[in-house]
Formats: sequence, C-alpha cells, structure tokens
Amino acid sequence: MPSLLPCPLFMAMDLAAGDDGNFQMSGDSCGGERAYHDLQVGPPVTVYNADGKIVGVGEVDTASSNARGACVMMWSVMDVPAGQGPYQCEISHRGRLTISEDDARAVRASASIGD
Repeated sequence: MPSLLPCPLFMAMDLAAGDDGNFQMSGDSCGGERAYHDLQVGPPVTVYNADGKIVGVGEVDTASSNARGACVMMWSVMDVPAGQGPYQCEISHRGRLTISEDDARAVRASASIGD
C-alpha cells in the first residue's frame, strides 16, 4: 500500500467579490455568478501528481464570505499518495494550481482568483 500524505490535501481559494456582480454574498455564504457560476459548493476538485496522473478527487466543501468581502472556498481531498509531488489541483474547469509536497504536508496551500 502506498504511503499517503499525513493529512488531507487541503486548500482555500480567496475569490475577490468586488462590485462586478460575479459573486453573490448571502450572509456568511457566497457563490459565483455569470462567468464564475461554477465556483460554489459542490464542483469537483481533481488532484494530479507530478506525472499528470489523477491521484485524488474531491469537491468544494464550503464557500463563505470573509471580513474583506471575499468569497473563500475550501476543499480537501483524502488519500493523496505521498512522494508524487509537486501536485496540481483543478477546481471545476479552472486550470491547475501547483502545490509543492512540502506545502501539501504543512497544509499551507492557497490560491486566488479575481482582483
């Protein structure tokens, strides 16, 4: 059995809400609209290893607004094999984000979209 990362691969994405109407805030929750309609709770998150092979699949678990007015989405993917990084995560069809194995192990990966 392959060795696994010591914790789920966890990421947060900070989505700038702005005044462009691309994100709808509702109390503590939020989600994308128009061009960002897929950025909300539920879209798939795919994790690839350094060779481009899929090594994990999950989904966006939460989407909540923060004090800065941004929509923060979080997800985790379980059972990602260790020793195959750097990893890439793709949410929905938004392109891949590269995460080093050290950052994955330390649970300190994040990304942003929008201004």
